[in-house]
Amino acid sequence: MSKKKGKKKKSPQKVSLKNFIEYVCLGCKIVEKVPKEVVEYFDMMDDGDTSIPPRFSCESCGAEMFPKTI
Repeated sequence: MSKKKGKKKKSPQKVSLKNFIEYVCLGCKIVEKVPKEVVEYFDMMDDGDTSIPPRFSCESCGAEMFPKTI
């Protein structure tokens, strides 16, 4: 009998929660973690006021999502 050489499974990378920003939907109150680099990218691409964080649309209900305040 020959042994099959299988590919090594990569262990899942640990993702730090510091790399995400929580956004809350104003409509259904769902919380979604958006990668910080995505938020920073949209902030750079925005021609408006950079002091105002980018807003996203909720995938569940379509309402606006805002960053969760601590």
